[in-house]
Amino acid sequence: MAVCTLFRLSASGQPLESNLISNPSLDEVEECPENYPWPIFTGYHLSDWWYGLNRIGNAGSSGYVNTCSEQIRNGIITTFGDTVEFEMIQPRTGSGYFFITTLRSLIPDHSPNLPASQDTLNRRFFLNNSLVKPLEMGNRYLFLFYQRGARWKRNTSFDDRTRYECASPGLGAFFSTDSSGLIAFSSTRAEIFSVQPQIEWSENYPLNRNQWTLMAGCFTAEGGERFMTLGRFNEQSESDLEGCRDFLVKNNGDTIFTDFQTERLFVDDFGLYDLDAFTFEDQAHCLLDSFYFEDPYDMGFVAIYEGDTLNRGWSPPGPGLYEIDVMIGACNLEKSFEIEVSPCSSCLPEIAPVELCPGQDYFNPRDYVATSFQVVDSLIKACPNGYAFPVYHPHCSEPIDILEIEVLDYAECFENLPLGVQCVGSELQLPTSDRFILDVGGYDIPAVWTTPLELPYRLADSVCAAEVESGTMRVIECEDCDIYIPNVFSPNGDGINDYFEISTACDVQSAQVQIFDRQGRLIRESRQLDRIWDGRQEQPGVYIYRAQIEHTVAEGTQIRNLSGSLTLVR
Repeated sequence: MAVCTLFRLSASGQPLESNLISNPSLDEVEECPENYPWPIFTGYHLSDWWYGLNRIGNAGSSGYVNTCSEQIRNGIITTFGDTVEFEMIQPRTGSGYFFITTLRSLIPDHSPNLPASQDTLNRRFFLNNSLVKPLEMGNRYLFLFYQRGARWKRNTSFDDRTRYECASPGLGAFFSTDSSGLIAFSSTRAEIFSVQPQIEWSENYPLNRNQWTLMAGCFTAEGGERFMTLGRFNEQSESDLEGCRDFLVKNNGDTIFTDFQTERLFVDDFGLYDLDAFTFEDQAHCLLDSFYFEDPYDMGFVAIYEGDTLNRGWSPPGPGLYEIDVMIGACNLEKSFEIEVSPCSSCLPEIAPVELCPGQDYFNPRDYVATSFQVVDSLIKACPNGYAFPVYHPHCSEPIDILEIEVLDYAECFENLPLGVQCVGSELQLPTSDRFILDVGGYDIPAVWTTPLELPYRLADSVCAAEVESGTMRVIECEDCDIYIPNVFSPNGDGINDYFEISTACDVQSAQVQIFDRQGRLIRESRQLDRIWDGRQEQPGVYIYRAQIEHTVAEGTQIRNLSGSLTLVR
């Protein structure tokens, strides 16, 4: 019977390397920040990525983080111009991520009437990427990345929310044919507000400061787009950043607040995919209990059937043909595929045979099959025997398998059986269960056997109403029993010492005796201890014997190896 693995749907037609974002996990760098004076270092050191802002002057508070830096590995991340330290986080994948300041501005209360000439003091930082190839006109694309809110190691400002709430996912993604015409270092806010990004996320988009969160959106390309720009494009009021003031921590521990308020975010793992390249093939499968849809490349795909999400697991109501719809975040793909579910038993899981010991009184076949299968649900006496139970599936008319349960024989489960040999100086060992009853004809068994004797016995199983074993119980001297080996014998026919023999009071289980001449030639071998050798074919003289004797002891058996010289006389 074939065994089916856990069902996974997969997308075909687009391999993983079709990601159109260059250096998507932000890992490829021109040099490690070990060689840079700050542990966060400029995006110009990051392959295929750069950032710009809409004012003339120092870029300031955005940068790139890579764990190749010892400072980063030790958990120290310091912003440009400030001594504030972030809580150390690890990249979502790989070794690098970007730290982006989406908005930094003067506090309105400190400068209520900014002249137009100083309007550029509102800094907006934008992250840029050179795409792998131009986009195709009319094709629908999925853009995604992961974001995470920034935390600070020192929370020395006004209250608990300060510095923990100063990050917003209210971002936009703009795809352009020109890398220099959008975000130039001399741009103004008015020019930024005039740009309409293809994808925008609202201020209410979920933001998580404890884990990386997927952000995704779809758009239709006009054709020829070669560059991506990520940042804040909306005309947000500066008062929305109230309380998000930058601060410096001096060596003596004092905190100095600045006139700037800043919004910051971590980003990692970018993707841009041509949705027209995805195709979903129809599936044909045997009936299993639960299916689930495996998101191809972790790109935000969701498969749905009548409101049930296959990504979390889905149980079809029975055999039949099911049409599955696929969605990506807020983008409804006009694509679907079919699953044909049949109740063929050839691919349902094989039910392994079970072995039990009669130490437990009863067993239930229901305990040895999956909950989705049907089998006899009853308590059955655990008596030595072989049992077979047909197993059914709710949608299969014939049994899909046979559950085989073997209850082993008593001697296979209990080392102290049979009871035929007992040792002086030990106590009687019975199988541990109240179900076993020993009958020795009324003899009062002592706590410890003290003398050799023989008793008829019968051991019975009260649950199965059956005999376990019976016979004669021999109590013998098991430890240090004597073995007598003569060193001379005379095979002359007078009836006295005519044979070389070994005498013992031990309970012998097996024996092997060998006789050698002085040159080491084997001249006799025997597996019994009486009448081992009559010596008639050999000359008088000295010979060598070797004997291996296995006999009973309290713990089981003991093997004794004996050797010596033997003289043959006439």
